[in-house]
Amino acid sequence: MDVRGVILLENFSQIHPRAKRPLKRWLDIMRSSEFRSFAELRRTFGSVDCVGDLTVFNISGNHFRLVVLVNYIASEASVWGVYTHDEYTKLIVRKK
Repeated sequence: MDVRGVILLENFSQIHPRAKRPLKRWLDIMRSSEFRSFAELRRTFGSVDCVGDLTVFNISGNHFRLVVLVNYIASEASVWGVYTHDEYTKLIVRKK
C-alpha cells in the first residue's frame, strides 16, 4: 500500500470516525495478503465489485465506498478514493 493511500484513509477516518475501524481492518488484510485474482479477493471481501479497471469495496455495512486500483500481478493496491455511500452515488451519476 502506498503512503498516499494510507494518508487518504487516515484523513477520511478523521472526518468519518465510524469508518476508522473497518478501514484499518481492510488495510491490515490487504497488507498481509497477496491476492492474485479478483476471485481470491472476493473470497476475503464478499462486498467488492469491479467497475472498469477499479475495484470498489463496500465498507462498514455499505456506508462507505473504497475505490482501489489492484495490480494482481504485482500484488499491489493503490487507493484512488474513499467516499460515503451518498458521495459515491453522486460521483457515479455525474460520470454517466
